[in-house]
Amino acid sequence: MLLKCTSMPPTLAEQIFESFLQPRERAKATHQLADLGVDAVPILKSLFNGEAKNRWGVSYSKLGTSLDCGLITIQLLGTLAKPLEPFVRAYLHSGHIYAAEALRAVGTLDEASIIELASCLDKNTNLASEAAYTLCYCRAEGHEAVLEVVNSSPFASQILSSTKKLYLENEVK
Repeated sequence: MLLKCTSMPPTLAEQIFESFLQPRERAKATHQLADLGVDAVPILKSLFNGEAKNRWGVSYSKLGTSLDCGLITIQLLGTLAKPLEPFVRAYLHSGHIYAAEALRAVGTLDEASIIELASCLDKNTNLASEAAYTLCYCRAEGHEAVLEVVNSSPFASQILSSTKKLYLENEVK
């Protein structure tokens, strides 16, 4: 007796994650996932914690652009994505620039996120600038961890100062 090999139809999450890997489909898939609102949170959690895998068993979190799209989706979800903050913070720790923007979108920051953002003030200019803008946006630029980094690093001090000026100019507009 021959058994016919059939595969299960892909879930919505699998379809979205596969679309994240296709340049022509990324933007649409990101918005499609964000349109799910709070229901997008467990889907994103499966991406960030490594549970979501492709048909070959490879975690989508190891496939680069999937993480980018997931972090951009968090930006679109805003405060609904607050439960994902620990995952975003972990990606910020590894230097992922979209993570700073995603933290900004969740609004209020956990203490650990503020400390991680503060540590980014003394890293490459792009990441430091995004971290500084997020700290200003979330009104955390006066936190003791931020002040400690700024007081020990002229680079971090300059980044925070110039970014805060830019933030205040944009806020007035």
